[in-house]
Amino acid sequence: MALEIADMFSVYLDDSADNGAPTIALGGYLASNEGWIEYENRIVEVYRKHQITYFHATNFHQAHGEFKNWTGEQRKLLVQDIFDLAGQVIECGICVSVSKGLGKMFRAASPKLSQVSPYGMAFEIIMSLVSEGD
Repeated sequence: MALEIADMFSVYLDDSADNGAPTIALGGYLASNEGWIEYENRIVEVYRKHQITYFHATNFHQAHGEFKNWTGEQRKLLVQDIFDLAGQVIECGICVSVSKGLGKMFRAASPKLSQVSPYGMAFEIIMSLVSEGD
């Protein structure tokens, strides 16, 4: 009898801010534990190269904090460096969006779903996709 041992993976997810939009999003990246360790060790060099101490997408998109007064070219080069590194160590990225209206309809239709938020639905979809391995 052969015993299969599954590789360990970690998924890092982040949600969209609930700013009254009709749809929420939940997305992130999946990598092996070794891949995340390598990413964390190597991203420091990317930050050093671009003279930042951390990356926060909201600050980046709104040109706040360390990204204030950055040119379009600086922003493009940082994104390229982050994605170049991610492409070397991260298995895949995933994003799911759920309409709040659709979520409300599902919750109303099933007592099992009555307490599940749109974020919970998005999380369930992501975990289903990840566990399928395709």
